[in-house]
Amino acid sequence: MRSIAPLAFLAASTGFSAVATAATPPGAINMVIAGAPDPANKVPAFNAVPGSQVANLSVAMPQALLTHGLVYIYWVSFQDFSFTGTCTMEYQLTQDVNGTKTVLDKHKILSFQCSPGLWGAGISGAAVPNKPGLATLTGIVKFGSATQKLNTTVLLQ
Repeated sequence: MRSIAPLAFLAASTGFSAVATAATPPGAINMVIAGAPDPANKVPAFNAVPGSQVANLSVAMPQALLTHGLVYIYWVSFQDFSFTGTCTMEYQLTQDVNGTKTVLDKHKILSFQCSPGLWGAGISGAAVPNKPGLATLTGIVKFGSATQKLNTTVLLQ
C-alpha cells in the first residue's frame, strides 16, 4: 500500500470580499494539473519569486501526456469566495472506452478548515496504468455540501 501525503498547502491570499448573490457558488476551481515530481524538491514553492508583490505558486510544468508506469503530482487550486467551513480537495483520473467509464486513480488530497482566499494542494498519485488513450483529469472541491468540478483532457501512453 502506498503512503499518500499532501506535498504542499497554500493559503495565498486573504482579506478580499466577494459580492455574492443566491446564484453565486461558494467558490470555484481555477486549476487541476498533473506534473512530474521534482527530484531536487525545489517545486512546489509558494511565494518564491523575489520582489513579487502578488501571491505566486511554482509547480512543475503541467503535462497533458502521461506515461504509464510513471508517478505524477496532481495539483488542485481554488478560490473560496464566501465559504467558511470544511473544504475537501480531490482528484480523479478516468477513462471512457466504448461508453464504459473506468476510474484509473483517485484520491482525497486534503480536508481542512477553509475561508475566503486562494488555496491549493498537491499529492502523488499511483503509477499511471497501461491504458493508452484519452483520459479525463478532474479536480473536485467540496465546500461543505456544495461541489465544484473542473475537467481537463490528458493522453495516456
